[in-house]
Amino acid sequence: MIRIFPDSNIYIEALVSPWSTLRAILILARLKLFRLLLSPYVETEIEEYLLRRLSQDYAEGSRLLDDYHKALTLLAPERLPSITEEEHQNHFALIRHSHDVSVLATATKASPDWLITLNIGHFTPEVAARTGLRIVTPHRFLRSFELSTLH
Repeated sequence: MIRIFPDSNIYIEALVSPWSTLRAILILARLKLFRLLLSPYVETEIEEYLLRRLSQDYAEGSRLLDDYHKALTLLAPERLPSITEEEHQNHFALIRHSHDVSVLATATKASPDWLITLNIGHFTPEVAARTGLRIVTPHRFLRSFELSTLH
């Protein structure tokens, strides 16, 4: 089965924008067309975002938290283990943004078929080449997925 590693921005946008292309990724995962991987660092970023939303608008934040917990139950992602300090340090020089180092190290260790992110400013083609990861935007992933299923 195809294993995809969505960055936190994929989950967040899918929760916030129900008619987005990113929601389609979660729906396709729900149909078991591929397996989602969930990094503890991605999960922390999602939860921090949702807690900020909760403090800004309780009703909306509460709904988003409920949707997120329901999504985790329905999607049953493969939960990845934390990385070691050594693994973190080995990836530190590969990516410009320090918050993304743990995400990158976890993805590299998990070796997914795809790493999907909106953050192409940090997860660059150079990062992809140096790690061997196939890093794409959601639209590019869905386009590739569509083409591969049509043949």
